[in-house]
Amino acid sequence: MMNVSHKLDTFAFSNQLHAEIQEQKKATEVEQKVQTLEWALERKYKTDVMALNKNLQHVKRLYQTRLQNLERELNCAQRQRDAAVRQRDMELEERDSLIQKNRELLKILQHTRQSIERRERKHNTVVLKSYPFPPGSCSFSQMPL
Repeated sequence: MMNVSHKLDTFAFSNQLHAEIQEQKKATEVEQKVQTLEWALERKYKTDVMALNKNLQHVKRLYQTRLQNLERELNCAQRQRDAAVRQRDMELEERDSLIQKNRELLKILQHTRQSIERRERKHNTVVLKSYPFPPGSCSFSQMPL
């Protein structure tokens, strides 16, 4: 009987050992699958990171280009504004100069007019004094020949 029980013990031990070996194989397989999945996940993560970095660099270049274009437009607008201000200032200076010249010419014209009027009055007085009859006092028929 001992022989049978020993065989049973050996069989049970063998089954238990076989079960443990199977469990170890399953555990090893699971560990290998986990490791494979971890590697695949890490590769996927690295690939995604590289793609995102590439996209980020592309977007960054686009925004830098847009920023440079906007800076150029701003500089151009500022130059145009400065040129317009200079032009306006020159036109205002020219306007002030023309106003001053007009005032001077007006003064000259007023003095000239006054001078002419004085000469005309003086000339009229001289002409009237040299005329023998006062104006309106006689007709042409009464004038001495």
